[in-house]
Amino acid sequence: MVLKDEAKLPQEANLRDRLLDVAKAQQRKVENKQWKYQWFGKPQTVRDTIERILNLISQSAGLISIGMTYAPPYVSLPWSVATSLIPLMMNEFNEHKAAIDGLETTVKLIFGYQLAEKAFLVKEETRNVYEEAVFDPYKKILYYQAMAIRFFGRSTLRRLGKNILGSK
Repeated sequence: MVLKDEAKLPQEANLRDRLLDVAKAQQRKVENKQWKYQWFGKPQTVRDTIERILNLISQSAGLISIGMTYAPPYVSLPWSVATSLIPLMMNEFNEHKAAIDGLETTVKLIFGYQLAEKAFLVKEETRNVYEEAVFDPYKKILYYQAMAIRFFGRSTLRRLGKNILGSK
């Protein structure tokens, strides 16, 4: 199973008991995959730096575009191309952030469910009701984790290319 391979779990392991490990492994993989550099002795990620720069350009685009109306064509044309590409690049950053936020939410949900299991699964009268109640959320969590593996398995350039082409 893909989720077990990603978390380096044995195939015979009970996935329901190890969902937290799977989610944390995915989160670590995402964080370790990011390019990093040192800035004044502190580690910075390239993705965050580029995102801050693009946000600044995006916020200033209106003002700069007003100035470009009086600029010669060889200056304003590249600016027009750049401003048309910024939303596409920002879309990839937003998708990436949403996926990471989803993994964090998944980890919290799984932890909460595991705490509840300790209380509800030990009693015979609550076991069946609890198992039935959490079956659908567990399926959705597994589906989300599989989609996250697929999303983060693609290279950044492929994700950018798919955003530019508009395909999933």
